[in-house]
Amino acid sequence: FKRVSSAARMTMLRSEEAVDYEKAREEQMRKNKERLLELKLPTAAAKVGQKKPASTRKATQRGVKRQKKQEPVVARRSMRVRGMTPSGEMVASESAGGKITVENGGFVRYTPSEPAKPTRKTGPVKFESVYEDDEDEATMLELLRGKRGKSGGTTSSSSTSAADLSDLSLAEDRCVKVTKSGAVHVGVLPREDAVVVAAGDKDGRIGLWSIDRTTGAQVNVQVQPHTSYCSGLRWCGESAADLFTCSYDGTCRRLDVSEGVFHEVFSSEDHEFSAFDVCAGG
Repeated sequence: FKRVSSAARMTMLRSEEAVDYEKAREEQMRKNKERLLELKLPTAAAKVGQKKPASTRKATQRGVKRQKKQEPVVARRSMRVRGMTPSGEMVASESAGGKITVENGGFVRYTPSEPAKPTRKTGPVKFESVYEDDEDEATMLELLRGKRGKSGGTTSSSSTSAADLSDLSLAEDRCVKVTKSGAVHVGVLPREDAVVVAAGDKDGRIGLWSIDRTTGAQVNVQVQPHTSYCSGLRWCGESAADLFTCSYDGTCRRLDVSEGVFHEVFSSEDHEFSAFDVCAGG
């Protein structure tokens, strides 16, 4: 028998472990490849990768409503930027009332800046469109207050598989802009009698969109219960029409469609909420 040192024995064991690891890795790669083929992802990726001619069509603005024009804000420019020579006078004192005394005894008055706006809204927030004279505001509330259909599931006897979802496609003419900035959370109202989708964006707005299955008429309204990034959104409650929302502004709210307000469920002045969840019953 040939005596093997402990160092050589450890090297042999590591080699065997490496071989076992490579076998397991190759087996996992094989399973992943089979899964991709099952979902038809390679075919879909090839279609996406095909070079398409540059489109001259402008980005769709469907669903975007016109906002009231505001007066442009005139930016303040220093004397240096404007090419003017400073007077050279030094400030001796400054009072809270807007009075500045210079060293030569003269003084200058100025208008103190307004106090900073609150970082979050407090109390109930009215369900009110961010656009003026928006008729969709009342229409959406009436839709949510209407007759409740069945909720909490689908009437289809067959389940939706991953392969079914892989065959779905998206056409530009079937898109609608629901929020002004990028949508970060989306929730579909779990009711069979109405098609309603809610989306929260990066500025705390909540967009609600609905389409009539028969006539194709659409309702699109944006409200702003929060002042910062929407970090969560969910439909729940016995009627399935209670919309719960959460935001970085430290508030969680619930839409009460009967009153037409977002009630403050919970708030914190010290914390930002990055995620939340609500039980099925609200």
